[in-house]
Amino acid sequence: MLDFFPKTTAGDILRKFVVYFPVGLVAVMMVLWMIARLENNPHAFWLIPLGIAALAAGSLHLAINRANKERSDRAVALLSTAIDQSPAAAIITDKDGLIQYANPKFLAMSGYAREEIVGQNPRVFKSGETPEEVYRDLWQTIRAGRVWTGEFLNKRKDRTPYIVAAKISPILQKSGAIGGYLAIQEDITETRRLQQQLERMATIDGLTGTYNRSQFLHLFNQELRREERYGLPLCLLVFDLDHFKAINDNYGHQTGDRVLEEFSRVVSSTLRDTDIFGRLGGEEFGVVLLQTDREGAKLLAERLRIAVEKMRVVSEGSLIEVTVSIGGTQWERHDRKIEVIMNRADNALYEAKRKGRNQVCFRFATTCRDEN
Repeated sequence: MLDFFPKTTAGDILRKFVVYFPVGLVAVMMVLWMIARLENNPHAFWLIPLGIAALAAGSLHLAINRANKERSDRAVALLSTAIDQSPAAAIITDKDGLIQYANPKFLAMSGYAREEIVGQNPRVFKSGETPEEVYRDLWQTIRAGRVWTGEFLNKRKDRTPYIVAAKISPILQKSGAIGGYLAIQEDITETRRLQQQLERMATIDGLTGTYNRSQFLHLFNQELRREERYGLPLCLLVFDLDHFKAINDNYGHQTGDRVLEEFSRVVSSTLRDTDIFGRLGGEEFGVVLLQTDREGAKLLAERLRIAVEKMRVVSEGSLIEVTVSIGGTQWERHDRKIEVIMNRADNALYEAKRKGRNQVCFRFATTCRDEN
């Protein structure tokens, strides 16, 4: 019989009413029996319709309350199931930040069992690599009742690091007070790795591990703007491996690649971390020496030339000797474009080759002459 009513809010109420009203009707019949004993009082019979009306109203009120409660319970159960089955990791903390709940996705991501983290502070996931300013901004934001969005570098139970993108929001009570916090997180470790790989492919020479030409010129331009602002010295060196074509012809391109790799390693080991080293194309390379004047650049260029001269590459039992020609220049205040500086360094490089290779030559705009 109850299936006759539609599965709607009104249907729920009617079903409850059908259940509760007959129960109340029994009570009304008992009242009628008691009233029948009062037949000497004719006014008492007016209680019968009033009692039935009160019964109907009470049954309807009870039916509405019970239907609302069941609907609310179903919504809570549905929400709980949704969070449990959510593809996003979720944790709920109390207002003091202690974990009250973690869904299966979060447990799988962090490697912890639920009983190991409930009651704990989320700092158990800290790797020590996320700046403290991030956490300060987080707490200032959510304690003010706003949603915070950001990233953490956390650690799993097995101590392996992982990166999460998080959105943390306060849970507000009816009074408006904060009762706790909900954090939705996503493991973006693999996404970041792929991004870094793409960025590396876009900026790093795949063979030598140095900057490619595009990135080298980009960083060079950035430093040039900085030097213009602060007036600090800056020098440029360009390298060209001597007779590199003959190495490729005589020993093959695979050996030529090994020569380029070893050359890059030797130069990189001599430079400072702040210097910019890149492959400009083929066997030509460039180095931007930050906060280095012409005298310092000359000393470093000669040291690099000697280091390369001592370099040996073994190929099929043969020792391959390599030398390099180096051209250099210094940035001057009237140099507004990279091309001007690059051309001056290239001219110095050509001069080193004309003089017999395996040499260092410099050309400076202020002297308008070659120096070596």
